[in-house]
Amino acid sequence: MNRLQPDPFEDGYNIAELYREREHRDDEVALAYAWFCRSRQLALSVKNKKNDWELCDICFFHGDESKLFLKEKLKEHCEELHGGGFLCQRRGCVVRCQTLREAGLHYYYLHEQRYRDWWRFLLEQHGIEA
Repeated sequence: MNRLQPDPFEDGYNIAELYREREHRDDEVALAYAWFCRSRQLALSVKNKKNDWELCDICFFHGDESKLFLKEKLKEHCEELHGGGFLCQRRGCVVRCQTLREAGLHYYYLHEQRYRDWWRFLLEQHGIEA
């Protein structure tokens, strides 16, 4: 290596910093889904028809609005307004997401968490009333 240029790896690879960046990004994603869960719960409690309605994931994350739809109409809404989307792989779930990655995140945060109300704890940690 040319000794006139500084060695970018002289102090190591800063692996710890890479992990801190990843943890921060993961926390932002988790917080976004916690906010989604909160908004979904509030919207469904107003409708008082929890089993028949669903919040549009794409409208929430890409349109900055919480729109509820009858579950039987959500596919039609997503096809007409969002170009279809990717269906959640959970059996019985009608949610569609803009990307396959987002469908995976939806599955993880809404269907695979150990505790149903995990999002309440996370929001409270960030000073947001759940």
